[in-house]
Amino acid sequence: MNVLTCVLLTMMVTLQQSPPTRTKAMEDGLFELDAEGAAIDGQVVKGKSPPKKVRIAILPDRSTGKPWGIPYLETAVEDLKRLNPDAVFCVGDLIQGYTSDPKQWDREADEYIEIVSRLKTDFYPTAGNHDVISGRRDPSDRTFIDRYHTRFGPVHYAVEIDEATIIILFSDEMLDDRNVQFSEAQRIWLKEILEHAQTRGGPIAILMHRPLWRYSNVDWDNRVHPLLVKHGVDLVIAGHFHSLHKEPDRD
Repeated sequence: MNVLTCVLLTMMVTLQQSPPTRTKAMEDGLFELDAEGAAIDGQVVKGKSPPKKVRIAILPDRSTGKPWGIPYLETAVEDLKRLNPDAVFCVGDLIQGYTSDPKQWDREADEYIEIVSRLKTDFYPTAGNHDVISGRRDPSDRTFIDRYHTRFGPVHYAVEIDEATIIILFSDEMLDDRNVQFSEAQRIWLKEILEHAQTRGGPIAILMHRPLWRYSNVDWDNRVHPLLVKHGVDLVIAGHFHSLHKEPDRD
């Protein structure tokens, strides 16, 4: 399978007068929500089934430490509007984040959502450390992951587009920016999704923010990689490192 990390390609356009407060996928009801209006993790989303070869696009990290990442995001969205893929995904770090101020988080979310809402196709996000971790690095502070669920969507889920299955994993479960793990609960969910995807017979891709195979606590080679081999995963893509890099193919 191919294993990669992503980097951003992107120009400025005029903001809409009434920017949306949630992603188009949330507004269009593509994600199942709980009674409080928050997206439910672990769901399988039925994407549109185009009568042709499926083409997906992937936006890498937006966060840069400074606002200059925004014009590149805008240019990327304009390019994607011309390319017109069947769906657009990302690999996390949608906002600068790492704040203790919910209003600041909301302003950054507003900015990102307004830009990706210009896309002509469905947009499926991935949660990164900048999106869900408090500026205090306090793992008990769920303020921003809760906001993520109501503004962007689930943190781990799968999307079925025609025969293809795209699986989004959550790489910051600990919410502390130090202790990167992959819970047994999420691993079991991944196993179940892979079993279902394999019965569909189409290509399988996995997206995540942090490249979990690089963190020793995850034990990727023993706990995760064998599942990917067994169920025929074709491609694994992560972000986080802000540089385009292709790992050697495995299996």
